[in-house]
Amino acid sequence: MKFKGMFKALFGANEDESGFVGLQLVILNSVEDNIRERIHSAIAAIPSEQTAGQKWKFYKETSDVLLELLPFAEYGYWDVIDNPQTAEQEFNQWVDDIDSSSIDQETGGATEDWNDTDRIDIDKHYIVVSILFLLQQKNSFKKLSEFADSVEESAINDRTTYSALLQRIKQIDFTTCISDAVFVMPGNDTDGFSWTDMRAEGWEYLKPIF
Repeated sequence: MKFKGMFKALFGANEDESGFVGLQLVILNSVEDNIRERIHSAIAAIPSEQTAGQKWKFYKETSDVLLELLPFAEYGYWDVIDNPQTAEQEFNQWVDDIDSSSIDQETGGATEDWNDTDRIDIDKHYIVVSILFLLQQKNSFKKLSEFADSVEESAINDRTTYSALLQRIKQIDFTTCISDAVFVMPGNDTDGFSWTDMRAEGWEYLKPIF
């Protein structure tokens, strides 16, 4: 399931002064806790057109769900880029990479590269949630950038760091949001990634969360 580019910030927003924020969590799926259903329900409630206030409400609720599920997150990756020359490129790269590996929710099937017969391990333990933003370099982004700069290298993959980042995402002023995207993979309520899948080519950047 994916939603992207749902909101453009102020008319005439200057993408040359943009910054990138991206977060990806690999969450251990528990059928009993209905994790995927809860996340999908939050995304499905998004209006087709949103005000900045509605978008803030959505990301606050989504962040709250992810904070609640953070104890079940085993792998992750996050990045904050304040270089305007590469921020938009990084946003588009994340979108393209996730799109290329996503299961098509609308058809309920798989992409060309995804087939159960090709998988060594068909256990479906994990879901992957990604949220990303291209923001004007104003107060909201500056706070996120300052936070990223303050994180010690030894703490980059700490659970508390992910928690602090999600708390700051809840405080974004969406009048400064140029583009945003949310992805839940796989995109349906029945499939999932296995332990073996998460160690396959293309996922090497993920780090264990401690």
